Amino acid sequence: MTQKQKKRLSGYAAWPLSLLALAGLYLGAKAISDVQFDAASSASGTEILIRDGLWNYNALDAREQQLYDVLCDAMASRDTKTAYLAFVPTQKEFSAAFDAVLYDHPLFCDLIPSECAVVAGDNAAYMTLSYRSDGEEHRRALSDFADALTQDGLSQALSDAEFALLLHDNLTQHCRYSAEPVSAHATAYDALTGDADSYGYALLYTLVCREAGIDCALVNGTVSTRDTEGEHAWNVLTLDGVTGYTDVMWNDAAATIAMDGVDEDTLPFHGYYFLSFAEMSADHTPAENTGFPESGVTQNYYEQQGCYIADESALLPTLTELLTAAQSHTVGCVEFRLEPTLGITDYALEEALTAAISAVNETASAGTPLLRQTNRIYHASHDGTSMTVQLFYEDINE
Repeated sequence: MTQKQKKRLSGYAAWPLSLLALAGLYLGAKAISDVQFDAASSASGTEILIRDGLWNYNALDAREQQLYDVLCDAMASRDTKTAYLAFVPTQKEFSAAFDAVLYDHPLFCDLIPSECAVVAGDNAAYMTLSYRSDGEEHRRALSDFADALTQDGLSQALSDAEFALLLHDNLTQHCRYSAEPVSAHATAYDALTGDADSYGYALLYTLVCREAGIDCALVNGTVSTRDTEGEHAWNVLTLDGVTGYTDVMWNDAAATIAMDGVDEDTLPFHGYYFLSFAEMSADHTPAENTGFPESGVTQNYYEQQGCYIADESALLPTLTELLTAAQSHTVGCVEFRLEPTLGITDYALEEALTAAISAVNETASAGTPLLRQTNRIYHASHDGTSMTVQLFYEDINE
């Protein structure tokens, strides 16, 4: 990215998320309008269909896809009863199709899954659906954000890669991470208006990316840390023909943990932004048979932004460049990733930081804030495959 592009992106990043759309009434309506279901003619069909952008739909078998289509048609109109199916689905088929619909269509934020069921006869069945009483307001709120983004035209002003990063950074600032267990997974609306778990974050990111024309989907699976393993959701997206994986919630959670005494508006974190399948698989495991691709060569955030340090000789010049940019844009935090095999000691890193700060301050123009380090946070993956450092600064004259 050129310096001009960085300045432009920095300017757009200051926009509040409320000016961005969380979307997709248009997207949801378009996807639903393509669905035509005829129970009599399709019940015996065995062909598995592939539809652009519907990642979770594409992982279903033929019968589950028929259930998906019937559910989509009903949910789009908030019907409480679906069309009849010419077969009786198993509970496994119903659950798989139901989850896939909710993952592929975040706009269906008003459904109450625990109150939905299959009503079966001898050779046919239908499904009953239940919605929140204020669900139409929730959908309308998401639609309003979508309209705002369309009118502002930010997605046309930036490349897909720039816009996906902008959306990520705004979500980590706007959403509130909840560490408390939830009885039901959060929706896109929950992430927009209140506390959210990983599902809320992933659904919201799916919405805003799709509204911008970026191919994005929710990935359901499990994550593991040194001590625990649990159910989790993250995102897969395609930028410039390359597939990468992003965990917005974990990035926000890391920023929250590191936030002591720091202005949260200056603190996005990108340790889990646009990783390859292999990188994400260090602690993220998709559910079985989800069909998400094992991406090839992917440049993560640090490689894209020129802040991945794989050679010790590049440590000082890279830090100096990053701090100069932070100083000129009055940003209070910079990130970089160290190649774990470098073995740079804490003392050597501190020396490089001190030298870089001095170099930047010595060449600062009149009126430019002088930097002073206030904190340093390490983020390491539990398997030792990555080490990310966040450096926090303030104006030494204040």
